[in-house]
Amino acid sequence: MNISIRNFTTSLFIIILLICAVYLPFSSKPQNPKISYPADTYFKQGLGFLSLDSLPLAQRAFKSAIAYQPSFAPFHFYLALAYERQNKYEQALDEYHKVTDIDPESYRAFYNLGKILGNAKEYHHAITALRRAVQLNPYYVSAFEDLAKLYIETGDFENADKVYDYLKKFNPGE
Repeated sequence: MNISIRNFTTSLFIIILLICAVYLPFSSKPQNPKISYPADTYFKQGLGFLSLDSLPLAQRAFKSAIAYQPSFAPFHFYLALAYERQNKYEQALDEYHKVTDIDPESYRAFYNLGKILGNAKEYHHAITALRRAVQLNPYYVSAFEDLAKLYIETGDFENADKVYDYLKKFNPGE
């Protein structure tokens, strides 16, 4: 019996030492459960600069985020938005195309593509982009309105009427 108590005490002592050896080195450091990755940091900076309308700084921050994580669609989307707000439409188009390649379900990217292409009078491509936007989000009223305007611009009054009839479902009083 004496030997089993000694074995138990020794085992318990070893377990306590192991727990202390594993736990103590980590407990003395401040615990921060949120890990800040460089891409995330640059993205947050970019959003801040974008909200302040500091577009070149936002652009630089989004490019830095993309350097760390090039296949993340929101980084490209907001870089495109920064370009668009600076009237750099070619660069914006390139970035929106990257967004749609990475995330073919991004109705906002298709909508913004359609707006830029429509303003550039590239009606066929603009209509295609806007049709994709409304296909992905059938409640995207702004996209439907812009699509109807492009149909009118191209003389396709029949499709414009169909779009306006569809929009009346959302506002029956108009």
